[in-house]
Amino acid sequence: MADKATAKAICDASRRAYCASAAAFFSLNYETYVNEEFEPQEEPVEPRASVTANSIDVNVEPPIEEVQGVLMELLAQADQEKVANYINSRAAVFQLKEKVQGSWIAAMSIDQLQICIDELRAAK
Repeated sequence: MADKATAKAICDASRRAYCASAAAFFSLNYETYVNEEFEPQEEPVEPRASVTANSIDVNVEPPIEEVQGVLMELLAQADQEKVANYINSRAAVFQLKEKVQGSWIAAMSIDQLQICIDELRAAK
């Protein structure tokens, strides 16, 4: 079999393999390049909590208490010595002027809370 292999056949086979690999990596039409079903192995993306102008109904108030609760749960799992430093640094970055009800978390907008949640999830 190796006696009949030509440079063109090897080049074509390599090209097909690269295309199939790239298509699978980028979740593109992988089935076109191979004759088998492809099931993506990615974890589903959790929906973000913030409401933007692109949302279906921008008049709906986001459940800020729920988002604050998610952040509080993530902070409870973190190293308690670093939590105060992290919250104070975020308050400085977000240019928060004063605490609300004695808390920087209560002073944050829903988008700022979501940024903190995303950072803490990425740090895991």
